[in-house]
Amino acid sequence: MLIKAFSDKIRTMAAHKLPEKGISYLEQIENSSSRMQNLIDGLLVYSRVSSKATPFEQVELKEIISLVLGDLASKIQETNATIHVDDTLPAIEANPLQMRQLFQNIIGNSLKYHHQKRRPIISIKRIESPAHPIQQNRVSFSIEDNGIGFEKEYQHTIFDIFQRLHTRQQFQGTGIGLSICKKIIERHHGSIRAEGRAELGATFIITLPLLQNSPNKETER
Repeated sequence: MLIKAFSDKIRTMAAHKLPEKGISYLEQIENSSSRMQNLIDGLLVYSRVSSKATPFEQVELKEIISLVLGDLASKIQETNATIHVDDTLPAIEANPLQMRQLFQNIIGNSLKYHHQKRRPIISIKRIESPAHPIQQNRVSFSIEDNGIGFEKEYQHTIFDIFQRLHTRQQFQGTGIGLSICKKIIERHHGSIRAEGRAELGATFIITLPLLQNSPNKETER
């Protein structure tokens, strides 16, 4: 963004001449610019979940999670987190980039909202579904953490766009990440819900079809 570019130039040219208050103003400009850029990027991702999506293909959930853990390696190391991944997670018909975005947003949130008095433990495990014809073509799994959690009253609104349960001073963020997750799940004809326990942790329960059968199977738009 031009604001960021020009503020960088001012900092380079006049940082040593600016009074302390001027430097403070400059930092506020840079922080606001950064938040605006993150918001724009988030809205672009949100709008492209359907409009710019590629067709579905066979995706190994374990491989997607492994890639995500690689992306988050520095944060995992920084927080000394332990992450357990169920070996029985299957392959599904899905968009691989969107599945990666889904897991990155939720696991990233678990790392961000970890409890300061204990190291993060995140468990991703398959949930056995009842032997019912409707469930035979679906897989359910949970992503559970031991972080700060949230009050039960927010479990139905936590996926709303721009919904924030904490102030910007407590945690950085745009309030778009979980709404992107919900939109991805809806595009895949699945479901997602959240269960929170304040100061104890949060659990996300996701159900997705193994195959995107006709007439709901999507084609490239």
